[in-house]
Amino acid sequence: MAKLDIGLVFGIVALVLAIPLGVAANVLTPRLLASLEKRKLVTQGRNREQELRTYRHIKALREGKKDKYPYYMVLASSSVLCGVISSTLVLLGLPPANEWQQLAVAFSVVFATFAVAFLAIIAATARRIEQFDKYKRELEDRWGSVDEWIQKLDH
Repeated sequence: MAKLDIGLVFGIVALVLAIPLGVAANVLTPRLLASLEKRKLVTQGRNREQELRTYRHIKALREGKKDKYPYYMVLASSSVLCGVISSTLVLLGLPPANEWQQLAVAFSVVFATFAVAFLAIIAATARRIEQFDKYKRELEDRWGSVDEWIQKLDH
């Protein structure tokens, strides 16, 4: 009998809430969609600015205004450092007997991910420098003329 009473209460509550929630969903959907669209435009503008900063950096490395070898050395040494830290944490954490050793293994995965990310940045930068015209075309296909971006942001 108690199960029937609980079921009856839940049924009545669901019925009472279903109608107002249905109306609220229909009323609030356009507002939510407008908010998400506005956020998308803001994020898209931020992504464009970040791409422009990367483009200027790659262009400066290609033209020799910035030296690419110290940049590569910093990234490579950061990768090696993260790899060494990751290896050390793995050695300290295996076999994971307690929670601190499990935490050491988890952090080793994080540092290994950073090491791989630094290597990926080196590879991506080298590809962009070597294939600069293709990189510039890819940016222009996605965002429009790069020269117009630079003029808009400089003024």
